[in-house]
Amino acid sequence: MTLQNSKSGLVTCLYIEPDADTIPIIKKQLEGWFGGELIKILHSPQLEPALEALSVRTFDLIITDIHFQGSGLTPADVVRKIRAHPAVRETPLIALTELAAPQIASQAFEAGVDEYINLASATMQPRVVYHRIANLLKRIWREKLLLDHANESIRLIADFRAEVTPSSRPVDLSLRVGELELELEKSEQSRKNLENENNRLMRSFSMYVDPAVIKNVILGEEQPLYKGQRRDITLLFSDLRGYTRMSSGLSSEEIVSFLNEYYTAMTEVVMGYQGIVDKYMGDGMMCMFGAPLDDAEHALHAVEAAIEMQNVFELWQANWQRSYGIKPNQGIGLACGKAVVGNLGSFQKISYTAIGPVVNLAARLESLAEAGDIVISSDLHERVQHKIKDYQFEALPPIPIRGMDGRHHTWRLTKEIDLDEVLVEIE
Repeated sequence: MTLQNSKSGLVTCLYIEPDADTIPIIKKQLEGWFGGELIKILHSPQLEPALEALSVRTFDLIITDIHFQGSGLTPADVVRKIRAHPAVRETPLIALTELAAPQIASQAFEAGVDEYINLASATMQPRVVYHRIANLLKRIWREKLLLDHANESIRLIADFRAEVTPSSRPVDLSLRVGELELELEKSEQSRKNLENENNRLMRSFSMYVDPAVIKNVILGEEQPLYKGQRRDITLLFSDLRGYTRMSSGLSSEEIVSFLNEYYTAMTEVVMGYQGIVDKYMGDGMMCMFGAPLDDAEHALHAVEAAIEMQNVFELWQANWQRSYGIKPNQGIGLACGKAVVGNLGSFQKISYTAIGPVVNLAARLESLAEAGDIVISSDLHERVQHKIKDYQFEALPPIPIRGMDGRHHTWRLTKEIDLDEVLVEIE
């Protein structure tokens, strides 16, 4: 096994790449971020020697090509082989590739990469790539410093205990106690900084995600958001009907006020059923159930949320008509199935989201929903048809879905009619 050591330092990086010509580029970028004295880069031109290295030592960062000719491994196989080592499961992993196939990114994130860079992309900007890596390395730097502070405190305590003997002089003990207090103060300050960061995250995201979700992620009780996973989830898309026509008569302030009221009311419902708001899209929403936290009943909860969203929307209609002179309506579409979920984006903007055919299906069903409608996929219908009370399911004509083969059955939820309310007995 041959590993080329470029420089000793605080942060250790393993670079796995057959093309040795790229080493100076990576070296320059990493040393530019950390400083030449604080980064050690080890290079392996082949995957197998690198895997051997991972079994005997730890690294703070791994950068790897995911296409090794003649190995018979897919890009996802390469990532899984690296992640298979217990010590590497939480190590930041950056994947590089020159392969143009669009599905590779999804496969790489699903297998466990933290950052994916397509060097062959016509839209790739070197400066953006640099900042994307630098943004990831901020986390490495902070965690490394905290660990070093903790280890140094432990070492000082051990040294202090070893030096406290009957013959120790008071002046020596006083000096050692002072040094120990200083180190413990540093560790306490680091702990407070982390606590403040966690509180900032809670404040920033609790408007969009259930605080319980954020707390579990921060405490490490759920899989890290930045890792791609294939999960069974339910997607909900909602959209206002006739919004463009209605909003044309409103001022800018009225439009913002109305949309904020609409989003607030709907978001509270979604969060109440263990869902999260993936994104707001003009006059619509994309919501997710079953991720990032596991929920065995995510399909049922999503449909129940859709029903309550329509009920709450009806309650708000009278207020909106009084305040803005409009009577909006809402259409909702839902679908369930496997999707890749994780943090996707760039240095400028990154967000937790889902990608895959089921996302496209849910969006398509929302476009079919008329005012007040809830339209669901056939798979979702199978899961919830015997669990939803006071509603019946109306089969709709099969439809084609872009990017999916064949025609797909869909269902509309309609409230069961209470004959006692609509029929009056003639005496």
